[in-house]
Amino acid sequence: MFGYYHVDSQYGDFKDEVKDYTNTQLILQESFLRSDLNNIQEFNDAFDETITLGHKIVYVLGTDWNQGLNAVKPYWNNVEFIYLADEPSWDKATTETNITNFKNLVTQAGLAQKQIAINYTPQQIQTGTSYQAVNLDIIGFEAYVDPAKQDDPNILTILEDQIDASKQKIGNKKMFIVIQAYDRNGVWKNMTSIQDIQITPYLKSYNDSNVIGLFMFSYARSGGTRDNPTLKTAHQLISDTLLGKGPIESTITDVTTGWGGSLAFNPTNNTWMVVSHHHTMKDIFARLLDNNGNPLTVMTTVDQEPTFLTGGPEVAYSPDINKFLIVWWQENITDTSADIYGRFMSADGALLGNAFNLTPNDSRVPYLAESSIMQYDSRNKKFVFAFENRAPGNVSVYLKTVGIDGTVGPTLMIAENPPDFLGAPSLAINETGNEYCISYQNAGANQPNKLAAESSSLAVKRIDASTMQVGPETFVSNDMYYNGGIVYNSQEDKYFATWTNYALSTGLAKTLNSCDGTDTDDTEDIDISTSGVISYNPKSNTYALIAQDCCSVRNNYIIFDTSLNVLEQGTVFTDSKKSEITGDPEAGGNFAPVIMANTNNGTYGATSSMDYATTRFASNVGSTVLLGRTYSGSGFPPPLNLGVPSEGLPTDLGQLIEAIFSWSLSLIGLVIFVRFFYAGFLWFTAAGNTSNTSKAKDIMKNAVYGALILFSAWLILNTINPDLVGGGFDLPGLSGGMP
Repeated sequence: MFGYYHVDSQYGDFKDEVKDYTNTQLILQESFLRSDLNNIQEFNDAFDETITLGHKIVYVLGTDWNQGLNAVKPYWNNVEFIYLADEPSWDKATTETNITNFKNLVTQAGLAQKQIAINYTPQQIQTGTSYQAVNLDIIGFEAYVDPAKQDDPNILTILEDQIDASKQKIGNKKMFIVIQAYDRNGVWKNMTSIQDIQITPYLKSYNDSNVIGLFMFSYARSGGTRDNPTLKTAHQLISDTLLGKGPIESTITDVTTGWGGSLAFNPTNNTWMVVSHHHTMKDIFARLLDNNGNPLTVMTTVDQEPTFLTGGPEVAYSPDINKFLIVWWQENITDTSADIYGRFMSADGALLGNAFNLTPNDSRVPYLAESSIMQYDSRNKKFVFAFENRAPGNVSVYLKTVGIDGTVGPTLMIAENPPDFLGAPSLAINETGNEYCISYQNAGANQPNKLAAESSSLAVKRIDASTMQVGPETFVSNDMYYNGGIVYNSQEDKYFATWTNYALSTGLAKTLNSCDGTDTDDTEDIDISTSGVISYNPKSNTYALIAQDCCSVRNNYIIFDTSLNVLEQGTVFTDSKKSEITGDPEAGGNFAPVIMANTNNGTYGATSSMDYATTRFASNVGSTVLLGRTYSGSGFPPPLNLGVPSEGLPTDLGQLIEAIFSWSLSLIGLVIFVRFFYAGFLWFTAAGNTSNTSKAKDIMKNAVYGALILFSAWLILNTINPDLVGGGFDLPGLSGGMP
């Protein structure tokens, strides 16, 4: 059973919002019938509508048991079990008395008995005795974490240990687990950690047949799942596994016109900002989406100079100010001068202030390549990106920063050596080491150990984030052609670089233990036709790479762990309107794909431009293997597709009794046989020795007594229940468990 508290209650009726991923409704008497309420019609509607949905019903009694029984009489046969009390301060004896009193009321009302459940806090399980009541059928307990631990990096281990301790106390009885799906009345501020703890109760119960249900508290109560939709993704994942619906699908959405798009994730609101430029290169567009790809705003024009050429938009999100920054290059048509401009947008997609020039009075010709992903440095409170200078005969690499207050840092030269081509920069931010690591393509004629005339090198440089001091150039590879990228793995404190080899036959990758490029692992092939944009997700501790397919309209992606084991690879953005219309696969395609991490659920979002006309967004890329995977520093918890929690007491308890008795019969029978054999041997070899003969007779006599006792035991048990000594055995009244 899987459902929420407060779906249909005094807070409103929201069954339609959760009906597709829950199968149980907890209907609370107190939500409709109490001293200040007497909404019997709404109470009846809650039952009628739940029955129509085909959902199971758990009836949560209030304090007036007579009223509760009278109201539920018409629906009694539809109730799975009675939730008698929540966190009562009763001891064992009081609990047994109260359950007996309630059952007497049930009998007096002419109703059949139902199984009784009571829910407890973890502390009540550990120190109280109420849950030990012999007539209590089902024990619920809360998988809650002390809000003081919400920022503890070991929060998952804390919750796992707590659940294990509760289950150990309860023992071999039916139980349900209550998941903490609310912000603890506003005390819980860390929405990332509260999302993390949603999956743990499932992982601790999926293979435990004693666990009959998972219930989330709560849905519509203030601070619950309805107010914090980031929790819903985890609940949908659990549901998809329990109910066999399969993984959450990636959704493709048309977002903006144009191409050259990029995207940024806002973990606070669980939203995406997608940006692109018009195919005429006269406008920069932005649009806000939820994590399922549903547009939350209209397409917004960001730039303010429609007569200028614009392109290469990049976007990043700052949690410190809850804003996005969008940057792009802008070229004056009349004199071909160019600058980089920026503009802030609010978390809800509203433009903030005017666009501002990041490179005024600068003779360079800036260009933002696909690899020039802008990022936010939360340690130094600034946005950071690398860009190309495309001045004739001097393609070079520079870095720019923008503070959260809009303060523009100086333009920092990273690599320049005219007339060599030094371009396609990619930036990784290491906040722990307070450094930036920039990789770029060095196509200079004097590179060391060039493999071929058409090859170049992947070079890296370290920048001190405090002093902005640029370190020396080192080479990661000498077989690069293009499409290099670098990311920082914050969980394992290392860098990961990718590039396309000079023969254009495969993507290559290497792990760097430092940014100086000297302490590296061996180069590995990546099973994708070419390298592309690379991203790292600290939530799932995985890498994702997306690239245009060499020979079709589609984009290929690959997701792998930090040991380069492939977790999933496939295609996305697989259609083209131009190709469909013309019948020519090469007439159109999906261009300039970018992939970025959803740090809330561990998956990825991606953008690509269909036919250079429409920028599209794909949500939850990799959900099949990534949802529910949380990195804890010691590996991942078990995969979610291992099983489904069974409901009800295990029906093989009788089979266990039967097996124990059968084995006992066989073992004792064998002992009797051995004793007879030994006694016979003694007698046979006695050779007139009266002592041995007497001993042999005593052994035989004792063996006969044992055989008679064994036969008597068999006869008694066979008289009580023949199934105990052969055939299946079910405990009376509990053979089917709870549906």
